Amino acid sequence: MSQLIEQLVDWLVPFLCGGAVTVLGLMRRWGRAIINGMRELLLCQLEGLRREMVIEHDGVADEDLKSRSQRLYDSYHSLGGNGHGTSLNDDIQSAPIAPRNRT
Repeated sequence: MSQLIEQLVDWLVPFLCGGAVTVLGLMRRWGRAIINGMRELLLCQLEGLRREMVIEHDGVADEDLKSRSQRLYDSYHSLGGNGHGTSLNDDIQSAPIAPRNRT
């Protein structure tokens, strides 16, 4: 009986360890894919905000657009994004601020 248990443990432990390594590898791969996808979506949003500022508002940004851009950029940067996103956010942050319309 003890020999049967010993054989079972000898077979089961490597099997479980191999399965755990496989699952961890898949989680790492999927995690990277999710992070890369999220970073790309945030960059697209920053590009959209800059396009809105330039095309729809003649290069002028209001406080809401600037704060949305900064929040998006902070998330983008924390996921490892830089370069193009930094340039987009800097452009938005340095734009003149739109005066509030009084109605």
